[in-house]
Parts: sequence; C-alpha cells; structure tokens
Amino acid sequence: MGVRVSGINDDYSPIREILYALPRVPKELAVKFAKIPGIHIRANDNCRGCGLCIKREFCKVHAINIIDGKAMIDDRRCRGCTRCVQMCPHDGLEMYGRTAYILDSTKKHVDPVINKMMDDFDKL
Repeated sequence: MGVRVSGINDDYSPIREILYALPRVPKELAVKFAKIPGIHIRANDNCRGCGLCIKREFCKVHAINIIDGKAMIDDRRCRGCTRCVQMCPHDGLEMYGRTAYILDSTKKHVDPVINKMMDDFDKL
C-alpha cells in the first residue's frame, strides 16, 4: 500500500520516488539514513536564536545548533525532512536547494506523511 500524492504531474519527481519506496523500507531506517536529495535547511532573518528547535527536538537527528544567536543546520546530519521548517513558531527556518521547489509545491501532501514517520520514530 503506497502513499498517493496528488497535484504532481507525471514528470520525474524525487519526492514521488521516495514516497513509493517508503512502504518497502523499515521506517526507522528511512528516518535515520534516508536523505532527500537537494534539500538544505537554513535560518532566515526571522530566526531569533531562541533555541526552541533544540529544546523541543524539532530535529530527530540533532542537526540543529545555535551559533552566534542563529540556528545552524549541519548538512551532514540533516535528512531534509523539513520538520524543523514546519515547527518553528517564528518561521525562522527555510528550505533551499535544487529540489526545494518540488517540496514547496507538494508540501501539503508530503508533510502529513513525514510527520507520521517522525512520530512513529519517536515511539521506537
């Protein structure tokens, strides 16, 4: 049973490929090791350096640190799930990169899937 993503045309989409593969991959492995290619996260001007992203564990792989009053994302750890972008109450984090436009356009369909995965990961 796969995840249906509507609103995406039939052109190649890395997100579609990942969503189709997810039911065949154990969730704990997908969360820990899967990286959405081309997605990067950075703090924007709205970042207050409040540290809520760390205190509330927005990032399950601990890729966020506060340095010089701003959130800094460690690209080596970041999986590109965008959970931190969704959860920051100040909209202080943003995604960028080659495929960010794909995620942006399908965000309302992908977010529930990613958040469910992360919630399941918390229960491990």
